[in-house]
Amino acid sequence: MMTNKIIGLFLLATTFLSTPAGAAALTPMPDTIKSEAADLSGNFALSELTGDLPEGAVEVKIADKNYSFTPPVPSQGADAAYMINEISEDEFNRKNPFHFVMAGDGINEDEEGNVYLSEEAFFKIEIDTEADWQTDVYDTDQAGGDIAANFGGQAKNAVSNPENGKIGKISGNFIVNSSSAILNNNFAEINGINADFISNQAYHGGAIYNRGKIGDISGLFINNQSEGGGNAVFNLGEIVNIGGQFVDNHHAYTYEARMMPMMVDIRGGGAILNRGTIGKIDAEFNNNIFKYDRGGGAILNEGDIKEIYGKFTANKGPAGGAITNMNKIDLISAEFYANSADMGSALANGGEINEIKNSVFQNNYDSAAVLNDGTIGKIDAKFINNVNGNNNMSSAILNEGTIDSISGTFSGNRTYSYDSSAFGAVVNAGVIGNIDADFLNNSITVYDQGTANYDFSPDYGQLAGTGAAITSYGQDLTFTAEGKDNFISGNYVEFGTARDYPEKHGVFAESGSKINHNAIYMHSSSLAEFAVPSYKNKKLKLTFSTTEGGSYTINDNIDGGIVDIDNDGFAERDVEYGYNMNLTGDGTGTVYMNNEIINADTVTIDNTTLKFNKFTHNDGTVSKGGFTTGYNDGRDAVTSLVMKNKANFNLYNKYQDTVNLKGWKASGNSFLHVDVDVENLTADMLNVNGNVEGTTRLVLYPTSDKDIRGESILFAQSTNDTTGNADSFKVWRVYRSPYMFETKYTKTGENANQWELEMNDTANDYAGVEPNERPDPEVPDVKPTPTPDKPTNPVYGEVVAMGALPAAAIEQSRNMVDNVFGQIVRGEGNHNLWINPTYYTSNIDAPFDIDADVRGIEAGGDLQHDLNNKLGLFVSYRKGNYDMNGDGKHYYSTVGSEIDIDSYLAGLYYRYDRNNWYAFATLYGGIQQADIKTDDGVKSDTDGVEFGASLEAGYDYNLTDTLYLTPSLGIFYTQVNYDDATDSVGKKAEYNDLRQVELEAGVKLTKTFRLDEGYANVYVKPSIVQTLVDGDEVNITGLGKTNTLDDETLGRIEFGGRYGFTDQLSAYGWANYTFGSDYDATAVGLGLNYAF
Repeated sequence: MMTNKIIGLFLLATTFLSTPAGAAALTPMPDTIKSEAADLSGNFALSELTGDLPEGAVEVKIADKNYSFTPPVPSQGADAAYMINEISEDEFNRKNPFHFVMAGDGINEDEEGNVYLSEEAFFKIEIDTEADWQTDVYDTDQAGGDIAANFGGQAKNAVSNPENGKIGKISGNFIVNSSSAILNNNFAEINGINADFISNQAYHGGAIYNRGKIGDISGLFINNQSEGGGNAVFNLGEIVNIGGQFVDNHHAYTYEARMMPMMVDIRGGGAILNRGTIGKIDAEFNNNIFKYDRGGGAILNEGDIKEIYGKFTANKGPAGGAITNMNKIDLISAEFYANSADMGSALANGGEINEIKNSVFQNNYDSAAVLNDGTIGKIDAKFINNVNGNNNMSSAILNEGTIDSISGTFSGNRTYSYDSSAFGAVVNAGVIGNIDADFLNNSITVYDQGTANYDFSPDYGQLAGTGAAITSYGQDLTFTAEGKDNFISGNYVEFGTARDYPEKHGVFAESGSKINHNAIYMHSSSLAEFAVPSYKNKKLKLTFSTTEGGSYTINDNIDGGIVDIDNDGFAERDVEYGYNMNLTGDGTGTVYMNNEIINADTVTIDNTTLKFNKFTHNDGTVSKGGFTTGYNDGRDAVTSLVMKNKANFNLYNKYQDTVNLKGWKASGNSFLHVDVDVENLTADMLNVNGNVEGTTRLVLYPTSDKDIRGESILFAQSTNDTTGNADSFKVWRVYRSPYMFETKYTKTGENANQWELEMNDTANDYAGVEPNERPDPEVPDVKPTPTPDKPTNPVYGEVVAMGALPAAAIEQSRNMVDNVFGQIVRGEGNHNLWINPTYYTSNIDAPFDIDADVRGIEAGGDLQHDLNNKLGLFVSYRKGNYDMNGDGKHYYSTVGSEIDIDSYLAGLYYRYDRNNWYAFATLYGGIQQADIKTDDGVKSDTDGVEFGASLEAGYDYNLTDTLYLTPSLGIFYTQVNYDDATDSVGKKAEYNDLRQVELEAGVKLTKTFRLDEGYANVYVKPSIVQTLVDGDEVNITGLGKTNTLDDETLGRIEFGGRYGFTDQLSAYGWANYTFGSDYDATAVGLGLNYAF
């Protein structure tokens, strides 16, 4: 009797049963049920559901009895009654692996003995795996049949699949169920779930609790709750894929959850808690929350997940605002916007993630966007405008584990603190293999007033905040650029007086603050020992590797060392514990250093180029490449420079550099490039307070071809130098000059030397030749990834329709008063009768996208009149169709919907004319009848009462005898009071009394024409319209209150005219266009007027 592939369960949710239609659908009719039929045998009128029920018998258990619903004979028609026959328990169990079980107080018997289902009835499903699948009625294919159903009420496990049970695909709606809407037990299988889950609740897995195997899961998961985690989905088994939208799922607040999270197994996962395996998650996660224990505002993974895609927006948790991973994820490729957590505002990893790629982390706040305490293979992502003011660490990545590589862009990330220490976009206290990324405009704000733990002198103040791009604690760092240009620019540390900016998730320094353009800081102590100055680590190594023509442009300073806190509470860098900087390559790359290298111990250039230049920052300060101690107190240089394997140290930048070093060593045919100002007899200056070792080849760039033979120019000098000699520097090449140069060596004292340049008489092979300069790479302008225009809160199609009704109600009669006014003209004391068909079309973009088409007709006539007064009556009928595609400003639906409105209005009009003045008023009322339906068949209807009034006044200026100008002001009031609406699935919308005031100011220019048989005119009227709305809130089931209309400022232009066929009969027509930022409309009308 039943189909092999589909077992249709059309079970009614409580929300449906509470409606009149639902009650009628399930209530036996007195004339079709026997008074003595307490066993429900006989006929049962289900005509309202016959279009939905599947073919074949449906066996149902009601209370302690079992019944077979037999379909009517087709010849009896669609409204024929189903036959209900009682069957035995054995037969019921044998034939039905799926049991429809009536729960609650669902059976009632009236005084005449009629039995019916009450409004409190609801259903659940029990599945019997011991049923005989080999009977004549069910074959082996019947196992795993599909379920299509609506489930509602406080049902315990609306669908429960026991051990070894099999279900095909489940679809439908699961609303307000408890103890997990779907329970899939050990070794049980469900082929797939495509359903919507709203407001379900359980200890784990408010919507789905899985211990077995489930195929693909998709649908809407809204407002599901749990106490222990996995507010929507809790997985201990295997799930192939998960898709859909997860919105507003959150933990259920309990005393145990708050006070004893570990004792009651409180874990996390605002939407999904996984302890099994999941193939792929590709979904949208919006505003999911879990506040306790491990967190994971959207996802907590304690099992294995192969891939995660999608969007994560505004999710919250204590750790991992969007995702917390404690075991293994192979791939994350997703977008993370505005998530927040105390640790890892977007992602917290304590396990293993193989790769994060093609991802965006933007506007996440309260901690580092990514916290890693485990292992991550590769990170390739954009980190943009993330903010941390919570724990003073990083804003983009805090690494305490291992990351093999980082690539992408870090831009506009910000950290702020009242504490003594705050760090920038990336903080590394673990291991990072290499970094191939741009760091642009990242910043730190530290306050030197207020509650800082330490005081900072002017010289040492910059130590309060370090490494606006990246800070590394006790760990080496390697930056790579292979065949590409990378940039570190615009990063800075700001200190000043604090000022609150809560709308930016933080506190920022006022203008006038001090700025330190520090991008990288190498802390020679570990993060754990930062507060113990006596602990000294080895010198760290900072490496920049540029190959295949790649480059790094560094416009911000690099610093490092150990910060000591003295007895007076002052912070000072210990220069004995700096860092080593290695620049390596294949001979084709360049590091452009346009700021200072501070407190480096040894800088090694190995088969690459280090070029110094200058850069102007956004605050107007100019920085130049150089080696410094970081102090302005005349301390000796601390940095030694080593060049080897055809290394190039390029000072050719068309200004004079002064380079201070502790030591100089060159080998392997390495080069120093020097600016030579032949007009002023100066050159770049090299000061070495230590040994000058090896031979350095010089490449010279004279400013012109001027002959300066007989002159000398100092370019290098050394002190405390025991190795410098005449061969320390040798000229290799000279550009522009007609003659070659040579070096002049002079020993100026004990262990003191100097080297000068002198032009000789040897002809220069490069005379007149300009150097082949490679232009410096330009810093890219990185813009934030635009937040999608599409809203991130999915809802049902009927929610959009219910929310759109207030706007549709206003549109229904928006230009009606204008139509009436257009027919009541100044003239002689005649009676007028008129009729005016009209068409109106508009598009509203927000809050819901609505396309409106309104057709109608207005008619009226004068009741009384004289030369100055006209009093009349008008009537209006309009039929409006409003189509919603599901888009909206705050919410959207993948299912379209429409509203059809019929309106019937009648009212009075009054016009007063005296001299050139006029006044016009209306008073009207009537009804609107609205039918709402969605593309997937959900229906509703409601009625509204409308009334309104208007007043307009103006003055006619006669420019000529046929041309006049009429400025006018008008106020129009409309009120529509709609009844609450409940749709066919039980969703309810409660409407307030909607009120709108429309203010219009316009100027009308009219040209008249005198005709033999009558007269004619044409006019144009531009105007400005301001709308003011009140009472537009709608309270919708599952959504709460939402605003449905916005105040708007609109422009309007109207053209029209009138033609008199005779003195009595005239025709008129008009068209106008109204426009605004979220609104546009076009209206046309054509009518006849008869005066008598």
